[in-house]
This record gives sequence, structure tokens and C-alpha cells, in this order.
Amino acid sequence: MDFCVIMTVWNFNHMIEFVINRALSLFDHIIVLDTGSTDGSVQTLKRLQGKGLIEFYHYVKERGAGRDANFLLEKANVYKPKWIVKLDHDEYYEDCLYDELDTIKKLPPKYGWVSSRRITLWRNKGMYRIDGKYRWFRENTMFRWREGLKYPQNAIHHMERIPQELRKLKNYKTKARLIHLSQTDEERVKLQIERLKEFDRDWSGNLMPEKVKLKPFREQLRKSQT
Repeated sequence: MDFCVIMTVWNFNHMIEFVINRALSLFDHIIVLDTGSTDGSVQTLKRLQGKGLIEFYHYVKERGAGRDANFLLEKANVYKPKWIVKLDHDEYYEDCLYDELDTIKKLPPKYGWVSSRRITLWRNKGMYRIDGKYRWFRENTMFRWREGLKYPQNAIHHMERIPQELRKLKNYKTKARLIHLSQTDEERVKLQIERLKEFDRDWSGNLMPEKVKLKPFREQLRKSQT
């Protein structure tokens, strides 16, 4: 197996099937862990599992980013994939990543992880933010699989996707962008704010500013579709 996706899901039913289908168009296998959804996500994920599209796990215990990620890594270890793709439930890669997958598969061992520019769609799927950190923000989403990789078990929310021991290796930067969906829906943003406050009692970020700079979004497609 070349690419195995690991993903946690929490209350994103209105878009989760779309996100998973996008991942299926690029990667070999998807392992999903639901961490207590109450919006119908579990039922959708069970249906996708029934079709053989994903490997699905679900629990309603106390949450924790480190523990959840380590659970998923243990499941991925069975397949010994060349690369792990750690995606969030509210993001997907541009289709043109397909044209880079062979390059990533053939990267020499000195390359241990992959990063991509993240763009955040704003209130709809036709515009994305280019102000502040949104102009240059990058996400590190893929890393070379190794036996024994671990995340900090006690991490609650904020956690680097790339295991610490791989970060000393070289980084490959994709031309394809990672598309972030959470802020396309105002009600979802409000829900996200409450979740952030749950994990970070002193969190004061503003996810709903009145003024932002936007740019039209046009997805870059793989060469065979252009």
C-alpha cells in the first residue's frame, strides 16, 4: 500500500461523504475514527463502511487528540503503507495532487514528510481568504511510515501532524493546495468556536471577523482532466 489516510471525525455530516470521496480519488485506504458525533455522521460513516469504502471505528469516550491519533496509527500499522496521510474531516486536496503522487512515492529516504499550502474557503465554496496568516499558511499532512511512530499520548487538542522523530528529515512541498471547509458555514464556525473553548479555556481567537480579504477559488485539476 502506498498511501493510507487516517482521519478523526466529529459532527461534520453535511460534508463528510464529500471529503471521503475526495480522499478516495487519490489515496489507497482510509481509516476513520468518529469521536462522539451526534449529527448523523456515524450513520453516514457506517454506510460508507458497508460499501467497503472506508475502515470505520467509533466510540464515545473522553476525547484526546494524541490518544486518537495513536489509535489510528496502530490500525494503519497493519498495512505498513509507504506514506501516512493525516487529514482532518473538513479538508481535501486539490485534484492536481494526483500528478505528484508518483514523485512522492519515489522520494529518497532523506525526505520524511510532505507539506502543502492551505487555503480556507470563506462562507461559500467560491472564495478563499488571503489576509493575515491565511496568505501563507501551510499544513503538514503526510509522513513516511515507520514502525513504532507515536504521538504524545497526553495531547488534548493542538498537536503537530508529523511525529517528532520525522521532523529532522527533509520536507517535500506540494504544488497542490489543501482546501479547508469548516468556515464555509457560519453555524459550523459557531460550533467550532465552542469546541475550541472546551479544549482551550483561554482561547480568544476570532473566527468570525467582519472584514477579510478574499480571492476567487478555482481548483487545479489533474493533467488528464484539463
